[in-house]
Amino acid sequence: MHDLGFKGIRVDRPVRDLIGDIFAALDDRLAGIKYGQWDEMKEKYPDLEEKERDLDEARRAVNESWLGRDSSTARDMALLCTQIAKHECATAESCDAMIDILDHQLLNGRLPRDLPAHTKFPHKTGTLGYGAVVNDAGILYLKDEPVATVVALSRDVRNPIHETNTAYAEIGRAVYDHYAK
Repeated sequence: MHDLGFKGIRVDRPVRDLIGDIFAALDDRLAGIKYGQWDEMKEKYPDLEEKERDLDEARRAVNESWLGRDSSTARDMALLCTQIAKHECATAESCDAMIDILDHQLLNGRLPRDLPAHTKFPHKTGTLGYGAVVNDAGILYLKDEPVATVVALSRDVRNPIHETNTAYAEIGRAVYDHYAK
């Protein structure tokens, strides 16, 4: 990311390590577990599920494990999406592959939720701590042409995730309405 000029994007750990650090911050008994062991640990320690679903506890664990790592600015993420759409950050073939991957996102309840059916909006969501961190970033296409990149990043969220998702859907629709005029 730094080689592409994105000083506001930091990728310091693989996602499995990031989630492992959040688990460890949530409860000392989870230090060193692998992501796939989560269900096993919840069976062993039934209190973990309640702790995990406590938004204040989840927010605390996410913030404690974050410490300035693995972050992005909305500006740099939007510029990265723009470069992908314009085939500027890699070969055209690679950028098309990235768009195809983003276009197969199954979690469409944020930015693209309220867009008209069949609107192309390749995007990537991100969530940590049952909604303590809620992100979505993508590329809005109209008539098979990219017209806008849209990025919404929220950290230390204090409202239920469905409310954040609704706010994101309203943002996505407002951008669509602006460009569809």
